[in-house]
Amino acid sequence: MSMRSRREEGFAIVTAISFMVIIGVLVSVALLLGLRNRILSSDTLLTTQAQVTAEAGIDEVVRQVYLDVLRPIARDNQTLLNYRTLLNNYTFSQNLATGSGTTLGNGNSVTFSSTVGTGGHTYRTTVTRTDNLTPQATRLTMVSSGLVKDGAGNERSERIIQQEIYLSPPSTSFDFALLSNNVTCTFCHTRIESMQAAYTGNPLNTKRVKVATLEQLEIRFADSGPDSTDAFVGGTVYTRGRFIDAAQVAITKSRIDVASVKDFK
Repeated sequence: MSMRSRREEGFAIVTAISFMVIIGVLVSVALLLGLRNRILSSDTLLTTQAQVTAEAGIDEVVRQVYLDVLRPIARDNQTLLNYRTLLNNYTFSQNLATGSGTTLGNGNSVTFSSTVGTGGHTYRTTVTRTDNLTPQATRLTMVSSGLVKDGAGNERSERIIQQEIYLSPPSTSFDFALLSNNVTCTFCHTRIESMQAAYTGNPLNTKRVKVATLEQLEIRFADSGPDSTDAFVGGTVYTRGRFIDAAQVAITKSRIDVASVKDFK
């Protein structure tokens, strides 16, 4: 065999070995990337399961402390005042509620815990109630921990989320009990006050109503007879147009002061 043939054979062997080494490195890298992606996929799945479990705890708390509390009463009576009263006396589900008490008064907390599905997915959610807010509102602060375990009971993933719900009366700059261009006979025999004051029978420390006219406000003043005024407004009356009586005579402050004693309050 010539020297040239031996060199060619040696070169072919080196080339084959180098090619095999490169292939081995590429396969190893592919295996490592596949393993890494599998681990990341598993971690993402566990994190997602823990997140969804924590959200399930929030949903359960909302169902019990909000929907279940209000469900027994008519929609027209579902006010903030009634909600607070019901929440003070509501007994939560014993198989879910844990802690020192099962009611949720101002400043108190109730903890709910349960297992989601048939796997090792559990949540523990604590809701805290706060009433002394400005403007008037009730705040429910919910902190939920979602925990995922494997078949051996080992903790694999946990997510903690917090959500706050504010419950308050509607409040806008145009929140009038009565708003009209002209008012003629409306105040003859009427009573206008907030639903809260009417429902409780105690107008003190309740929201005052607003009544307003944009063009003309007419009030009839009479001592007796069918034209006598018997009106009550539990709040403030505004007018930016004419303020007259039935005879189209402008009403003065002195006449209002006299009328407010017996007719218009």
